[in-house]
Amino acid sequence: MRYSENVNAPRPETDANMRGATCVICYVDRFAEKYVYYPFRRGKIISIVREQGRVFYHVELESHCHSQSPSDFTKEIQRVVPSSPRLTNNDPICGADGLYCIDGPDPAAWVIAGDSWSKAVEQIYQTQSFKTCVPALFFTEIMSNGKKPGAGEDGLELHANTNYHLTVHYKYPQQRGDGRRRRIYIKMGNEINREFSVGSASDRLTVPFNLPVLDFSTGAIAIETIVEGKDSTWDEIRYTAPISFRTSIWRTNVLLFGLLFLVSFLDEFWQAEWDFLNTHAWISTFFQFFKFTLVIWAIFSYRGKLKLPGL
Repeated sequence: MRYSENVNAPRPETDANMRGATCVICYVDRFAEKYVYYPFRRGKIISIVREQGRVFYHVELESHCHSQSPSDFTKEIQRVVPSSPRLTNNDPICGADGLYCIDGPDPAAWVIAGDSWSKAVEQIYQTQSFKTCVPALFFTEIMSNGKKPGAGEDGLELHANTNYHLTVHYKYPQQRGDGRRRRIYIKMGNEINREFSVGSASDRLTVPFNLPVLDFSTGAIAIETIVEGKDSTWDEIRYTAPISFRTSIWRTNVLLFGLLFLVSFLDEFWQAEWDFLNTHAWISTFFQFFKFTLVIWAIFSYRGKLKLPGL
């Protein structure tokens, strides 16, 4: 989330209390008869960085959520926070709404979960901004044997030689009749290259994939939603969301470290004339193995210069 200093960014003295705080991310309909907040995602504020006149909130996304009555939720925010954002001179074009990232009412009383992605999208599709040419809204899931992959700084942590299913859930306003002009494109290198038509108002698309041993350790799956131009007055509209990932090959890792241990073992016990009860030889074996492992770990940690696939 990004804001502008002296326009809609909270004051610096609020940063300390905001860091680590839970939050609710809302879409704001500024063209409604009255300002309306539509909550759709819970999150946690990880960090706040101020630079070049901008304020960047790094937010870790959590579960989807929604409000049964966005208008009542908006009234409660404006009651609890009299200085909360609102239109200036009733002009939705003017962006001077006031300070965002506010300490509002307890979300537990106003924001709920339960099929929330679908319900929040239906609410947002009713706003004026989403009644024009916009793509089908979607979210994705990646699963392997019913489990979600972990995540790190480089994105999702995926394993090579493992079967995954990527599922794209999409939703499209039923009142529109131009669904045939909309497509969803899923691409990842040479492993995935699939294009789907938006065939109904709500559906899910599932793509199985298996990562081979790659020449790179990081990559991205691109989910692109496309709106075709209906005539010569405008071209296609494309929105792309990349899903970053990092690959690892645990079988290769086990083989590599097993080989390192074997080399250390053979070297030490050859010198000990194959005396397997020699305590000194066993200690030296583990010491040599530790040194090899430490060197490989140091090389792996030196990212940007050298990346070892499988580590």
